[in-house]
Amino acid sequence: MFPAGAAARCVGENCQLLIGSNEVGDGVYTSLSVDNLLDRRDIVYGGYEQMRFDEYTAADGRNAYRPFPARYSYAYPRTFLASLTVSF
Repeated sequence: MFPAGAAARCVGENCQLLIGSNEVGDGVYTSLSVDNLLDRRDIVYGGYEQMRFDEYTAADGRNAYRPFPARYSYAYPRTFLASLTVSF
């Protein structure tokens, strides 16, 4: 299914395909990596809570405060990385 030297790994819901370093010629190597293999865009990688408050007018006419919502960072869509290394 995968070329020789390839490995698929999943960390949580994020899957990655790594095709290891293959020697093409004398001192020439290639590698290929595909990240987020399943193209999941709802994976949360990080986030933070803001320590700010929003002032608004409540239904009874008095001023009230509520915290700003948390901010989240989501996974990148499917990404590809190809590399060519020449050593001399």
